Amino acid sequence: MDFARHAHFEALTLWAGIGSHLDEELRFTSPPPSTVVSKGAKLLSARHVDLLTKADLCKVPVSTKRIWMRIADPTSSRRKLCQDSVAVLRFFQHLSSVEWRPRPLRPPALVAMETAADAFGKGNQCGVGGWLKFPSGRMVWFSQLFDVQQFTASGIPVQNDANLDISSYETLAQCFVLLAFWKFSGAGRLALKLPALSDNSGAEAVCNKLYTSKTPLSLFVRKLCMWSSLSGITLDCSHIAGEKNDDADFLSRWDGKNATLPARFRHED
Repeated sequence: MDFARHAHFEALTLWAGIGSHLDEELRFTSPPPSTVVSKGAKLLSARHVDLLTKADLCKVPVSTKRIWMRIADPTSSRRKLCQDSVAVLRFFQHLSSVEWRPRPLRPPALVAMETAADAFGKGNQCGVGGWLKFPSGRMVWFSQLFDVQQFTASGIPVQNDANLDISSYETLAQCFVLLAFWKFSGAGRLALKLPALSDNSGAEAVCNKLYTSKTPLSLFVRKLCMWSSLSGITLDCSHIAGEKNDDADFLSRWDGKNATLPARFRHED
């Protein structure tokens, strides 16, 4: 979010003394004569010349015309928002328009079951996979391959090399764990904490804290937050060494051919 940008003009005869009203960071310590510049505002440019230090003031071309200055004013009530900020505000506007569900004071119970998930990224290909083992012994698993273009087409700014956004796809894999449990538990809204395992420390952290300012990871965390809110299920994510996460790793790369699927996964769809 940027402070509002305002344009001010400075008379040619006063421009030579503009430096006396600025500190070393080009913040105004006092308003120049005949201006309404606020104290603390920052000078960004003049006559389309970007200014970084006081030494740059001499780069501004001088003529008989007025000198227009571009200034960031922290006291302004106006703010210029980037697209991400607008999207977040619209999300919270929608969230505030629906009825909030009551939240119990008692902490959610930890489900006695095992789960694990993994993701891979190579070139423009990526995939997620994982499994859930219920107390009854029932095994549920999932596997899905993607192209990065499927995400960019939806407005998610992932990179062409999927491995550079691996934490995002690892978080997506944990989202699938939550959705799979919710679907196969046969209930509506649940107040439960689901154990989860991940071999990616970035995904592990955001699944527990449900916060990050990093893009595009924040967009995947937002989906996890929404599904967690709808289902009432939260993840208790712990770390697992990569070499011990073989099954989830295989499922994240599975090509869909039954002949290559291990026997322990064939009894369930």
